[in-house]
Amino acid sequence: MDTLFVPDSGAYQLLLVLHLITVIGGFGSILLDGLYGARAGAGADAGGGQPGAGPSLSEWLIYAVPVTGLLLVLVSEDRWQFSQAWISLSFLLYIAAVGVLHGGRTLQPSVRSAILNLLVAAVVVLMVTKPGA
Repeated sequence: MDTLFVPDSGAYQLLLVLHLITVIGGFGSILLDGLYGARAGAGADAGGGQPGAGPSLSEWLIYAVPVTGLLLVLVSEDRWQFSQAWISLSFLLYIAAVGVLHGGRTLQPSVRSAILNLLVAAVVVLMVTKPGA
């Protein structure tokens, strides 16, 4: 593969920054929804939008998280592999978080927010410690 995207290159670092921006902008903006939802009443949903209003900016950023993550693995020149535990578990927890985001709309906002917070915290621990790398 071209040396443009080796893990220490500027292009790889830019892709990593984009990945972090999608995570922070997407999940970061909904992590306090339990508190805001309790204050605002039953009309608030994850991402701050109104029910039925379509995907919010937060949701689009959340959908971009695995795209940027996949690209980072693919261009890492085998430094990272899908068979590594931290990558596989991160994708699994991401799928669970999206499931809670969309399927957990019947949960109380504080319960849904707590579950999302735990899932995101678990992924952050995996990303920092990289077990199986």
